[in-house]
Amino acid sequence: MKCSRFVFFSTLLMMLVFTACEPYYEDDFGADDFMDTAQESDDGDYIEPFADDLTILTSYEIQGNEIIKLKDFDVKNKYLIDQQDYSKHLAMWDYYIALIPIEHRRYISEFLIIHGEGDVGGYVEPVVQGSLDKWRMGLSIDVGGDLSTVDLQAELAYIIVHEFGHVLTLNPTQVVVQEESSCQTFHTGEGCSKVNSYINSLFDLAWSDIYNQYSEEEADLLYEDHKDRFVSDYAATNPGEDIAEVFTTYVIEQNVRSGHSIADKKIQLLDSYPELQSLRVQIRQVPAVRLINNKHKKYQHARINN
Repeated sequence: MKCSRFVFFSTLLMMLVFTACEPYYEDDFGADDFMDTAQESDDGDYIEPFADDLTILTSYEIQGNEIIKLKDFDVKNKYLIDQQDYSKHLAMWDYYIALIPIEHRRYISEFLIIHGEGDVGGYVEPVVQGSLDKWRMGLSIDVGGDLSTVDLQAELAYIIVHEFGHVLTLNPTQVVVQEESSCQTFHTGEGCSKVNSYINSLFDLAWSDIYNQYSEEEADLLYEDHKDRFVSDYAATNPGEDIAEVFTTYVIEQNVRSGHSIADKKIQLLDSYPELQSLRVQIRQVPAVRLINNKHKKYQHARINN
């Protein structure tokens, strides 16, 4: 299995410093409250969680609004406190389900708690080889921030929306698992994007004329040459990261952009889809969400292609 890891640094408008805080759960959750289950795959193509440069603490199976512990991974002693902090795991899960409506979570079947050493905020990857029906999402416990409220200013909220944006734009309604050689539209790495998919539309709008001029290693150069095309520096890495950043910007900014730059037109492209308009409203109307200043700490995300 070939895996590629994409890492980005979000646009630094203001450095936010988070200190450790107590979760808002009462201290009535313990290891005995979780049922360990074995991970199985009917077709034998189950993909073990990607662990290169990531410390995976605990994995959970998602069942609606509930999570069931699958496994505690072998970790170094310094991570045991975070691994055994099941109350915070649950707090992070509740934070996630408060932000993302349940009908939009159906493709995410596994939830991982990871430790990113303050750098890696989260990642997503398919669960089964050759299928985009099931995804796992990992969130880093060390960038959890204040979980007493769902606040779009918080680091974790930005990470959740970005990682969710990947699944939103790469699930089977958007992408067909297919070899690149037979793909007539943009190939995402996971498969061939459908003609009217979000990511293919974005590619046609802003990438088709420059896609072959730069490599991913030249993302900084691409951004410098075409700043008007991107909502952040990392968005210039590839179209997959671009649309996740565009979706996140679309959700967290208080007003939908009305400008004429290509970056603004990407936002307007997403806003042209009624279902995305509705999703944006749903996320922003979470009772605990406050208005947004669009100020973010520098951090990394990883998206895993299989």
